[in-house]
Amino acid sequence: MIAAFRLSGITRLKTLLAHDAAVTFAIRVGSAAFAYLIHVFLARLLSVEEYGIYAGLWVWIVVAAHLAVFGFSESALRFLPRYMARGQASLALGFLSTGFRVVALGSVGIAVAGLVLVWLLQPFVPPAYLIGLVIVMIGLPFAAGELYMEGVCRSFGWFALAIVPGYLIRPVFIGLAVGLWAWSGGSPDAGFVLIVAVAATGFLLLVQACLVRRRLRHQVGAIEARSRAGLWLRATLPLMLVNGAEEMFIASDVLILGVLGTPDEVALYFAAVRSMALVNFIAYAFMIVSPRKFSIANARKDPVALQAAVSETTFWTFWLTIPAVLLTLSAGYPLLMLFGPDFVAAYPVMAVMALGYIARASVGTGTDLLVVLGHQRASLAVSGVALVTNVILSLALYPVLGILGVAAATSAALAVRAAATVCAARLCADLDVFLVPFSRPARAAAPAAESHPRPYPMSMEAQQ
Repeated sequence: MIAAFRLSGITRLKTLLAHDAAVTFAIRVGSAAFAYLIHVFLARLLSVEEYGIYAGLWVWIVVAAHLAVFGFSESALRFLPRYMARGQASLALGFLSTGFRVVALGSVGIAVAGLVLVWLLQPFVPPAYLIGLVIVMIGLPFAAGELYMEGVCRSFGWFALAIVPGYLIRPVFIGLAVGLWAWSGGSPDAGFVLIVAVAATGFLLLVQACLVRRRLRHQVGAIEARSRAGLWLRATLPLMLVNGAEEMFIASDVLILGVLGTPDEVALYFAAVRSMALVNFIAYAFMIVSPRKFSIANARKDPVALQAAVSETTFWTFWLTIPAVLLTLSAGYPLLMLFGPDFVAAYPVMAVMALGYIARASVGTGTDLLVVLGHQRASLAVSGVALVTNVILSLALYPVLGILGVAAATSAALAVRAAATVCAARLCADLDVFLVPFSRPARAAAPAAESHPRPYPMSMEAQQ
């Protein structure tokens, strides 16, 4: 363990992260701090019930956005780096155009259908949630567009542009707007905060899209776009199910509490989850960078480099997660106290969730690897198994243990998901994603152990 952090190890970590990931990590740290302070501010300003309503509805808009983007945020990471590496910029522009049209039209259609559904179910919707659900549907196209832009920026290596608008600027904007409203004598509630969040998302999406357009003109010039819409749609639309299942799994604990529990319980649980942000942004920093590295190695048909990148990513994701978990738990009570004295009761939730985060880190970014290599069905199966596990265990444990039971169910589901990812990566791609304790992965630049490296299997779509 100690040897893993010697000077040579730090040098290799810098090589793995490089400048882009280091910038991403720094921005993610800053944005996590800002977002956490904003949530503390909102929890202090709103009542516990109103904060719980806002937290629950915001989770719904995030889940809906991952469905409304129709998989194009993820397929961008698969196709765009490959096209740019092969000098096929015209195909990259065609993909961008096709993705924009599908996301724009599809998200608006889903939003309209959602508004109709809310209107039809109005008698059965609690009044406290009714206005919020309408706001969620109105903001859905903006959230989906932002998610698509994030995937595009990540695929081109523009990591700062990918995460600064949504993860840094928006929380600051929300905090300032809500604070000014309260200072002027207003009484902000969950609906008002959601309106501000949706307005900020729409404005930042416009700015982000303009910056992306400007960078593309500078990088590829004025060329005619070429289309392979059939291939892109066949490869991308299944990712809608993959992303939907994955996001449903990630948010299933909060969503289940929103149905079974009270807004107060949602608020306590959400505060505990937000307090574990230090652990989450370590995994997120590697998730931002690694799919592009996997995609480039895939495009070059270099299985040795791909396995080395996978092993290196898993190694550092796990060993950086461990101290992050310990540091966060040691500061758990002060962090929760920032939300208010009532939130300290959620500390056991943090402790139980930490076990699940460690299990997740043991496979690095294995699920992203499956998507990059075109194994959407395997990724969907992994997320589906984890989601079903979480729902069943949550329904069984919540009546007995309350929010702690939901946390235990989520940690168990994360462990199941890690095990399923290991099996899927081995069966579908002949790659090892699981961490081997106390071992060091080979460098990506090291010579291959085999004179004739074996090709790893890819799906038919990945080979095109």
